[in-house]
Amino acid sequence: MRRYSVAFTIILTVLSTVRSHAAQTWDQFRIALEVIPQAPLPAIPVTFRITFTNPTDVPLALPPHALLIATNESGDTFPLDGSLKPIFPGELRTTPVPPRDSAVIDLRPRGSFNDDPYWLNEPRLNHPGHFQLQVVAGKFFSEHGIRTVPESGIRSTAVDLHVVEPTGVDLTVWREMFNVSKGQWSELFIAHPEGWAFAAHVVRDFPDSQYAGWFAARGVHEKATESADALRSWLSQASHDQYTEGRELRLALFEDRAAREWTQIKANEVLRHVANARTLLEKLKNSKDPEIASRARKQLDDLLVPDEEDLRERIPRRPNAP
Repeated sequence: MRRYSVAFTIILTVLSTVRSHAAQTWDQFRIALEVIPQAPLPAIPVTFRITFTNPTDVPLALPPHALLIATNESGDTFPLDGSLKPIFPGELRTTPVPPRDSAVIDLRPRGSFNDDPYWLNEPRLNHPGHFQLQVVAGKFFSEHGIRTVPESGIRSTAVDLHVVEPTGVDLTVWREMFNVSKGQWSELFIAHPEGWAFAAHVVRDFPDSQYAGWFAARGVHEKATESADALRSWLSQASHDQYTEGRELRLALFEDRAAREWTQIKANEVLRHVANARTLLEKLKNSKDPEIASRARKQLDDLLVPDEEDLRERIPRRPNAP
């Protein structure tokens, strides 16, 4: 019995040592950053792929914090979010990276301006021009936030980002975006009546613009019914692309929210919105994209189940109906 006790103690000690080592040596990582695509239109979100490579012979826990920063052509360096919003790699991947191995974290937009995470909410980056982007990782976030770009930590390789000048209908939309925001465009502009009206205008009048889908998925009205109708209409004529499923997921969310506005809409409209949401989520729960499938299943579990008996009393009967 004593032998088992000693062996168990040794195992616990080893595990504790490994955890301690993994927690304290994240500064040994080598970090690489990739931006996809490298030549987007102004204000169009991109994917940030961060690769953490462990060059050591022991497991390493990912750094607790990371921050995306940009340097413009004038040499000014700034974070990609005006509030210095950090990334939490250790929460995105909780298991240590094995020795001589790598871990990849993708920060991917899903087709909406307010996707979570949304890392391009920085007006200084939302202009045509050349930028260099980096990730700085370390432990520098506190309850008071981050006041400046940290000097400490480990930095990734720098990558180029070329924000290109729009052409054609995209240029028309971008000029309007630039004008209505007085040159300080960010996603936050949409979250008020003037912004909703502008979003509805882009989706309605410039549906072929590359910006239209991002506005439609963001929402064009305070009322979910209006946003659901606009996104559903836009999707019905848009070509399928890498963002289609993400936007369908947003539409299912709008449909569910619209159904919950049951005191403001007719009973048969409540049932229609619920049916639309259920149809979308039943399809998306089988997506080949694990994140889309997982979110669809969760949203399906949370979907409004209306009291049809109560609603039926509110639905006008057809003439001559029994």
